[in-house]
Amino acid sequence: MMRPFLATAIAAALLGGVARAQAPAIPPTASSPSAAQASSRAALSERYVEVLGGWTFGEKGSQFFGGELGFPVKPDLRVFFEAGRMNDAGSFAIREAARQLEDGLSQVSSGVAVQAEQPTFFLGGGLRYAVPLQGSRVRPFVSAGAGLARVEQKTTVMVNGRDVTDALEELRVVLGTDLSGSFTRAHVTLGGGLEIVVHDRAFAGISYRFMRIFAEDSGISVNRAGLGFGFRF
Repeated sequence: MMRPFLATAIAAALLGGVARAQAPAIPPTASSPSAAQASSRAALSERYVEVLGGWTFGEKGSQFFGGELGFPVKPDLRVFFEAGRMNDAGSFAIREAARQLEDGLSQVSSGVAVQAEQPTFFLGGGLRYAVPLQGSRVRPFVSAGAGLARVEQKTTVMVNGRDVTDALEELRVVLGTDLSGSFTRAHVTLGGGLEIVVHDRAFAGISYRFMRIFAEDSGISVNRAGLGFGFRF
């Protein structure tokens, strides 16, 4: 009685082991944490191009637009190059010079208004470090860079609603270098933001950057907050 029972048990054990050996391994799904993390790191290892636009604030509010190109140097670290234009850097120094000119002209004429702007074109580059979050489409990043900024100084003088900028000599007024001309100076930037994956190779971005332009008389500080859209390639 025992021998048939033992033979049956041994045969069942052998068949069960063979069945387990032949069962195919289940590969990890794309939603598994390891797969999501690998996908995130792969995305951070690719080149990207991004267009940006938004607002500047600080000494004066305005708008900016630009673009950025990045290349990977490590899985989470990229070197980037940027170019853009701020409609008005609006330093305190030029606004104070415009106010003084307006006060002076108001002593000889009524209805005087002086407006000064600093359209600024900038080029730069730096490093951008992204933090991959496990299983998330949102990736925070920080960046630091430096470059050059070309600042133009445009002043408009109005008298009783009429533009007299080109006729200031009649008023015996000559605009100084604090209200006219242009200059090119070095700048540094620090910032950060969020990169949000919207498709396999497309992403949206929210960013903030602080820029300091090293002007001669006094530096110009500009805060840039913007939105972006880009592609990895």
